[in-house]
Order: sequence, then C-alpha cells, then structure tokens
Amino acid sequence: MSYAIPIIDLTDYVANRPGALRSVARQIHDALTSIGFFLITGHDVPAGLIGRTFAEAARVHDLPCPKSWR
Repeated sequence: MSYAIPIIDLTDYVANRPGALRSVARQIHDALTSIGFFLITGHDVPAGLIGRTFAEAARVHDLPCPKSWR
C-alpha cells in the first residue's frame, strides 16, 4: 500500500471565506492522524524563504547522530 503526502491549500482560508477554517482544520487533522505529514499551498510565504528552510532542514538532517542517541 502506498501513501501520498496530503497537499492542503490555504487559499480559501487566507481569503477569509466562510467555512474555510473548519475545512483546513479537518484536512490537517486527517493528514496528521493518518499519514503524519502534509504540505501547505496557497499561502504568502515567499519561495526564497521556503527554499532556504528546506536547505536548512537538509543540513540539520545531514548532521551526525549524537552518541547518546545510539
């Protein structure tokens, strides 16, 4: 069985459309209780900041595992 990481679009929430908060909250709940991860689209976060954030996450995950964790 394969799983896809859910993509949750915030466009309606950012536009303050009725019911959008409840819809987004339900999607996030479902994603976290079934898959454990999700991606967000439809926000105002600049692409450059997203790129730098992913680069920093990769850098952190490339660090050696502390001896106390082994």
